[in-house]
Amino acid sequence: MKSFVANENDAGQRLDKYILKIADIPKGLLYKYLRTGHIKVNKKKKDGNYVLLPGDTIAFFIDDSFFKGAKEEQEFANSDFSLDVVFENEDILIINKPAALKSQPDKKGEAALSEYVKAYLKDKGEYNPLLENTFSPAICNRLDVNTSGLIIAAKNAEALRIINEKIKNREIKKFYRCIVSGTPGKKADILTGYIIKDKAKNVSEIIKTEKKGSLSVKTGYKVLKSNEKASLLEVELFTGRSHQIRAHMASIGHPLLGDFKYGGGKGTQKLCAFRLLFDFTADSGKLDYLKGKVFEIREPFSL
Repeated sequence: MKSFVANENDAGQRLDKYILKIADIPKGLLYKYLRTGHIKVNKKKKDGNYVLLPGDTIAFFIDDSFFKGAKEEQEFANSDFSLDVVFENEDILIINKPAALKSQPDKKGEAALSEYVKAYLKDKGEYNPLLENTFSPAICNRLDVNTSGLIIAAKNAEALRIINEKIKNREIKKFYRCIVSGTPGKKADILTGYIIKDKAKNVSEIIKTEKKGSLSVKTGYKVLKSNEKASLLEVELFTGRSHQIRAHMASIGHPLLGDFKYGGGKGTQKLCAFRLLFDFTADSGKLDYLKGKVFEIREPFSL
């Protein structure tokens, strides 16, 4: 018999989802155990859709072999990496990610911003993996490896749920600065169309008409400065597709400088997510204080 006590980060999630995170139980068997009382909350039978509260005791009268291996002290890759923190409070971090750093690792132990965030909070004493049943600090938005700029990380489960919902509902607006080859014919424009990705080549293409596998795309830009070779643009994303800015600017004949995949030649790609606007329109719970807040990096590029 094993039992767990739900903490603040476990609270607010469904019982069945919580159990699937801590135990290797087939779904069919999980619901059978809930019906038969082999899994109880506060000594009572509960349905899988029961929402956990802080302090709930979840007791398992099942074979211990269903449970995942014992937790061990976690070491994070290159935990001495120094985060460039733009904003921090008890709920979130906003970090300026450098170019050439992955947002999330592709394999265990690989250097990535998400791992540096965990190491940073662990070193500060704000995150102890051994005391968490189902939660670990997480980044909420991702940037391509060669794109620098602002990324939001959540320190607790409630903040993570709210930020993810706001991103999904387009209540967090993202603005970029980039340097492109040449000068666009229009000083400002909103580009539309469809984008389709070749996963094997990791390259996206903008097309005019919809076809199977494509997604609608909308990108706004304005020219800030130009010279005889290049232009500094400010870009707003109205959709968030893979390689959206890179592919859309290349599609109008103005690829990002240094973006060899899209015709920008060799060198360092100049693309930075430099501003975040928390444009909340719906209830934002404990993060309501962020409504209307703007965070930005001053002049990430010069031309």
